[in-house]
Amino acid sequence: MTQKLLAVLFTAVLFFNYSYIVQADSQQFTVDLHYGLTSNYDVKILQSFLSAKGYYTGATTGNYFSLTSQAVKKFQAANNLPATGYFGPMSRILVNKLVTANQATQGTTTLTSQPASNQNTSSASSTPQNTTLCNGTYWSACPAGQDFVCPASGNAYCQPQQVPLTPATVSAQAPQQDAALKIAGCQAKRDAGYSKFAANVNTMLEQGKTTWESKKQTAIDNLPSPASYPGDLGFQTWQMNVKSIETYVSDQIAKLNEAASASLVQGKAISDSTYSQCISQ
Repeated sequence: MTQKLLAVLFTAVLFFNYSYIVQADSQQFTVDLHYGLTSNYDVKILQSFLSAKGYYTGATTGNYFSLTSQAVKKFQAANNLPATGYFGPMSRILVNKLVTANQATQGTTTLTSQPASNQNTSSASSTPQNTTLCNGTYWSACPAGQDFVCPASGNAYCQPQQVPLTPATVSAQAPQQDAALKIAGCQAKRDAGYSKFAANVNTMLEQGKTTWESKKQTAIDNLPSPASYPGDLGFQTWQMNVKSIETYVSDQIAKLNEAASASLVQGKAISDSTYSQCISQ
């Protein structure tokens, strides 16, 4: 019974992890992701995507902390984006394009082939019907709505038809592209500012924790030894004093965490306000 239960649990874990890998190949990101998010579904998908690309080595937790931020920075730097660690619009657009390209590649059609050497190419009537010659091989026709692609070498394949751009469509899209560039620029400015602010908050938080831990150890070291207390309860009295110091320091660290969280919320609001001002200019 125990072995069967373990087998079921192991299978469930494999399915859970596999489901995120599959979703990472189809997920389109529509919201910004940033340091401090916890148990976030989109963060899980992002972690799976970064893991598949070799940038992220941690667990798929949905928590956006140092490990995820560093992975995002590596991805951004590798793709000539500002390495802020903030998963904003520019990063989202690139990832969405990569996901779409992956879906298009997965959607190509494999063609059946027949070597040209088996045909008498000097006679047009001997050419197999509804085929195209590519790299010395006759390939079957593409389905409706797909284009035939003959690479420099290897097998031919079909891919979804690409709609060509005309001067008219380019001209019509120009204002939209200019607006999109302005939005992307403002968003990048906002993202970089908030990322730097969040990093400073995190640094101050860690410094504060280190300071309180040092104070705790100093206070414990300065306590009178158990032997200095009167009676047989000396050691118990010493333990109570140590516990009191640890509780006090723990409360102070909890307050630091609350203050850091509040600062991140306030910093996000300021960043959003800066973004709005940038867009309106």
